[in-house]
Amino acid sequence: MSENIQIRLDNAQKTQIAGESLAKSIYNTPLTILLNGELGAGKTTFLQGFSKGLNISGHLTSPTYALEQIYETPDHGEFLHIDLYRLSPAHGKELIESTDDHKGIRCIEWADRLEKVPSAEHTITIHLKEIDDGKARELEIEFNDIKIPSDKEISEWRNEVMLNKLAIDHCDKVSEVTDKLTNYLLERGIIVRAFAAKQAAALHDLFRFVDFSEEQMSNLKIDLTDEQRKCWEQWKKKFAGKTHEGVAYSFLCEKGFPKIAQIVESHGLKDSYHNPVTIEEKIVHYADKRVSYDKVVTLDERFDDLRKRYQDGKKIAEWETKYEKVRKLEQELFPEGSPF
Repeated sequence: MSENIQIRLDNAQKTQIAGESLAKSIYNTPLTILLNGELGAGKTTFLQGFSKGLNISGHLTSPTYALEQIYETPDHGEFLHIDLYRLSPAHGKELIESTDDHKGIRCIEWADRLEKVPSAEHTITIHLKEIDDGKARELEIEFNDIKIPSDKEISEWRNEVMLNKLAIDHCDKVSEVTDKLTNYLLERGIIVRAFAAKQAAALHDLFRFVDFSEEQMSNLKIDLTDEQRKCWEQWKKKFAGKTHEGVAYSFLCEKGFPKIAQIVESHGLKDSYHNPVTIEEKIVHYADKRVSYDKVVTLDERFDDLRKRYQDGKKIAEWETKYEKVRKLEQELFPEGSPF
């Protein structure tokens, strides 16, 4: 399932910021970016922001005369920038086909001049155009590089694992909060895969029950049917030794959604799983820390509750470290303050 977003960019600075933010939402390489827009639409400004987000040293310039430029990135291999403006469709096709085996990120500017979309497994298509008599720009992006589960699939999986109402209500609230946060950022010109983040949030505690002890279930007033208890025990046995983040990751990979699994896995506070890196991972991680059961709370309230519920012999200093990490994440995502 593809995802489409649309953003208004009021000036060149916001266009550059949008490009920079796209670099924080890269999930696959090789990746082909198809960049379209008339002269003056902001393509070069956008790509300069993108190159900054990729931590490319030096200033990205237009390859109009050299046809292509190659830059090294620390995390995604080589960034290949191709400009088709001065090429005929036939010559453009020949150039693109010669780069089909590129292993990093390939950006094709003026891609709409090709008669046929290039062959690539993972693509992001970008359209920039001037609006309001040139006073602003509109950015449209179509992501076709990761698979995203539908609402129907999420419902089926919840039934498959016989997820309890408490966990469902929590997941739904975190998903709702995630949706509000992503839309807040989109309105400010920050590129976020709103749908991917929302669906990952709806799945983040799909296997929360594997961590529950009998005492915890009693405290949470979780009353299981015999069928539900048997189901949960089967899942615990299948993924013995893993906590709910790891089980969800394995399950979603088996279902064919490895990048949603990646977002889900990073929501936990345990050091055994990777820290959130992409913007979608960060938002889901943060949204989860703003929801206690099915209520939106402050970070202070959420961590006070976590300290009480999951002592497990942990020192106060360890919880303070985790709290400070999430507080810094909040400041990174929302430097002007959280929207709620």
